[in-house]
Amino acid sequence: SLVGVGPADLNSFEIPWFPAGLSEDGDRMRLVLLGTAQLQAGELESCIDLMARALRLEPQNPFAHINLGNALQGLGRLEEAVAAYDKALALRPDLVQLHNNRGVALLGLGRLEEALASFEQALALKPDYAEAHWNKALLLILTGRYREGWALYEWRLKKESGYDRFPQPSWRGGGGDAGNTIVLGTHEFDIAARAYRVIGIRDGKVDRDERMK
Repeated sequence: SLVGVGPADLNSFEIPWFPAGLSEDGDRMRLVLLGTAQLQAGELESCIDLMARALRLEPQNPFAHINLGNALQGLGRLEEAVAAYDKALALRPDLVQLHNNRGVALLGLGRLEEALASFEQALALKPDYAEAHWNKALLLILTGRYREGWALYEWRLKKESGYDRFPQPSWRGGGGDAGNTIVLGTHEFDIAARAYRVIGIRDGKVDRDERMK
């Protein structure tokens, strides 16, 4: 999964609205902050335009390159995203999330060894970084390294985006479960169809509850 990266205090205040006609000689950081707001709102093309303007004013601004890379990745322009991340890394190789995001783009391109190296670099900087552990787990499973991949898979529970938490203990696949109910959350109908009982949730409400044959 992709992680947003920005100045350390970016989330400590609301980002105000700036007019679309912000002049080319305006404050460079305002352009970057507005681009971040557009990125968070899903306005990826607008973010790319703003970052191009910011980089004309300050080509060495790492956060402009990062926002650009994230927006490009969101549009599926992965080669360009990697190029933007590389420029940012040349300026700020210490940013853990940046290595992770670069790895995600490389994974999407099928450049698996490079992706793995990016995730491992992120973990070298921050060994408890759940997002990088999770992405590394998916890559290892994808490449058939199941034992290593599944061992890391539990990091999904520590991700910031999180998974639903249940008070019941997690099933570990061992014996001694006869008579117990195993609850599995999934978006895949073909998996759910194999269950004994299926409860469908829509907009936070139960819209289906049936026992499968």
